[in-house]
Amino acid sequence: MNELALIVFAPLIAGALAWLIDIKGIREVLGVLGAAVPLGYAALLYQKTTEGLNFVLNLGVFKLTLALNMLNWFFLGIGALVGFAAILALVSTGRDSYEWLFALMSLSGVLGVFLANDLMTFFIFWEIMTFASFMMILHYNKAASLKYFLLSVFGAYAMLIALGMIYAKLGTFDFAQIQQTMYKEAYAAAFGADTVFSKGESSLIYLLFLIAFGVKAGMFPLHVWAPDAYSETNQSYAAMFSGVLSKAGVYGFIMLYLLMGTRLAIELGGFRSTTKFGYIITFLGGLTIIVGGLLAALQEDIRKLFAYSSISQLGYILVGIGVGTALSMQAALFHALSHALFKGLFFLIVATIVYRTGKTTFADMGGLAEKMPFTFAMAFVAILSLAG
Repeated sequence: MNELALIVFAPLIAGALAWLIDIKGIREVLGVLGAAVPLGYAALLYQKTTEGLNFVLNLGVFKLTLALNMLNWFFLGIGALVGFAAILALVSTGRDSYEWLFALMSLSGVLGVFLANDLMTFFIFWEIMTFASFMMILHYNKAASLKYFLLSVFGAYAMLIALGMIYAKLGTFDFAQIQQTMYKEAYAAAFGADTVFSKGESSLIYLLFLIAFGVKAGMFPLHVWAPDAYSETNQSYAAMFSGVLSKAGVYGFIMLYLLMGTRLAIELGGFRSTTKFGYIITFLGGLTIIVGGLLAALQEDIRKLFAYSSISQLGYILVGIGVGTALSMQAALFHALSHALFKGLFFLIVATIVYRTGKTTFADMGGLAEKMPFTFAMAFVAILSLAG
């Protein structure tokens, strides 16, 4: 089987088998193996990022298309590494086969998002990821899952409308064709020639994608689902939720720049090398930093503190993307990696504390450094990373 297909479908197949067999020990082995396949292939495929590796699955009505390049390999590596760590921790904290099914399904979904080579494939895996993560939250807290569901549906409809507008005008979902057309549109708009998309239509598509990706990234004011979702689910899974699934929104914003950046820059203009549409992302990212940081400082529950802290840190990534220069994009990508690692580590530490003590409030956590020295050492490493 094609390497890209194995990366995307191995966790899903392993999760389904773990759910069907449902024998303790076997389901854990299946789950860990299913998460190990993407990690192993992600390491092996670095040398093939310039070879045009792709996969096409013809389903009749539409095709699922996957492709590998340097950008999505970077996010694939993040997802595979943190996802494997979260699945490995689930061996101790997982309740039942239900969790193995949906944790691995969400891993398949997010890896499919990163490797998608057209908008329809992107949307299908986006919905698989969203559905699976919703089911994980529902297993622990119905109120938190409802909030996540409503905002996710709002974002999904926004993306679906944007996809419909693009397909109605261009007749394709292919990334390369859309990008090429948008470049031509940009030059046509610059010289006053006729364009396929009007200024209002391209701006609306941008706004719809902004909503869809903003929900998943936890961007203010679309962040309200995240604190409860991160804190009211299996904390081993929360490491993947915060460290990986949120990066689907970050990847979406970068993809938006690549597909429409030139067109929007010419139509909307800019100021001092930053486009107006970039300023919107920067402004909302700045608010996300401030609001997330302030609310984190008010929390007594360690899970809520790390949830709000994660939202705040994602704001820094959005600011880097919004500024849109080569240096700021590099900074955004670097922080996407560092955030996935240290925030994933934080949530795994929380999972360990909850597993060992059953406590989540700071008032009940005195003396943990003596009782759990290794966990304390790992927490110290994560704190140093957070402090910069």
